[in-house]
Amino acid sequence: MTADQLSKMTDEQKRIKIAELCGLDVIYDPVGPQDRPDAWKNGWFTPLAAKERRVFWPSSSVVKVVPDYLNSLDAMHEVKKCLKCHSSEKLTFVLNLARTLGMADPSTSAYNGLEDYWLISNATPSQEADAFLMTMLP
Repeated sequence: MTADQLSKMTDEQKRIKIAELCGLDVIYDPVGPQDRPDAWKNGWFTPLAAKERRVFWPSSSVVKVVPDYLNSLDAMHEVKKCLKCHSSEKLTFVLNLARTLGMADPSTSAYNGLEDYWLISNATPSQEADAFLMTMLP
């Protein structure tokens, strides 16, 4: 996925796409999917569906909401665990994060060592989410 394609997605679309890429069963219907009546037990509701469902089921243990990846470092920490351990995904993620931050490619002489490392280690959840989507979507 290119940065231009990514800019056309809403934050909600990004959030749901990340959840799906990480294997969460995302539920759009507040009643729950009619073809899978037990899906609500393990599924994760979109924020809108969760809001409507909480009218009838106020307990958060009954209504799990897709994590707010774009604003939570904890959620993004879990997302990064989805990157395959022994593959090029982790390197690609770091390179995409560097691009998202406007940094020079670390393999070039323009790379600024510690300062660039500091930028990467202090990236916002939104920047990490964008890099993850660019890594995982062709």
